[in-house]
Amino acid sequence: MEETLMNINIREAKFLDAEGIAKVSVSSWKSTYAGIMEQEFLSSLSYQSRKNKWQQSIEKGEDIIYVAEEDEKIVGFVSGGKERTGQYPMNGEIYAIYLLEAYQGQGIGTKLLRPFLQQLTARNVDSLLVWVLQQNPFKRFYQKLGASLIDQKEVQVGNRILIEEAYGWDRMETLQQLIEKEC
Repeated sequence: MEETLMNINIREAKFLDAEGIAKVSVSSWKSTYAGIMEQEFLSSLSYQSRKNKWQQSIEKGEDIIYVAEEDEKIVGFVSGGKERTGQYPMNGEIYAIYLLEAYQGQGIGTKLLRPFLQQLTARNVDSLLVWVLQQNPFKRFYQKLGASLIDQKEVQVGNRILIEEAYGWDRMETLQQLIEKEC
C-alpha cells in the first residue's frame, strides 16, 4: 500500500530502509530531547547501532513499520504492533513515530498513521497505547487525536530519571475516524 502526499510518499519499510530510519531516529532524538535528556547521552547515540536494530526488526517482520520519504530520502517513520507488556487493556501499541525536524508539523505523522492503523486492524488490533516522555512537546499530537492519559512511570535515560506517560485509545476505530478527517 502506498500513498503520496505533496512530494511525500508513505510506504511499508523495506530492509534497505534501516539506515534511513536510523538516521531519522537519532536525529529526531537529538532535536526533540535536547534539554530533556543529558547532552552526553544524546551525543552517544549511534546511527550504526540503530541501523542494526532496524535491520533486525524489519527482517523479523513482526512489527508494522511505515516510512515517509521525499525524493527517496526517508524523513519519518512509524513502528508498532502488539502491546508489549500485557499490563494494559489495549492490545496494540505505537512503539515509535519520528520525523526529521524540518518535516514536523506538516501533517506527515498523521499520514503515516493511516496505513499503519489499517495494518493493525488487519491484525485484529482494536485499541492502542503509546508511551511518550512527559516533557516531550509532541505529546500534543496524541492529545489532539483524542488519546487519554492512562498511566505514568519513571524511566532512566542515561543518568537522568524521567517520567513516561502512556496515552491510549479504547477504540482504535475512533482514532481512525479522526485520522480520516485529517487526511
